[in-house]
Amino acid sequence: MVVRKPVINPYVANIAKLGAGNEHSLALTKSGDLYIWGSHAVTGLNDTENRTIPSLHDFFQNLKI
Repeated sequence: MVVRKPVINPYVANIAKLGAGNEHSLALTKSGDLYIWGSHAVTGLNDTENRTIPSLHDFFQNLKI
């Protein structure tokens, strides 16, 4: 059984909302930026990297989430 513990994330500030799945996490900032990290198969960033550091997802950059 895997037990995960929350940790403070120094890479994203002013978080308005968080979301998490089994192998990925999302953070939406108050300014509308979307950060994603986790397993390569579920981040939606169209690459094969596991991301341990949140990556800014620019798909929504000109849209209000």
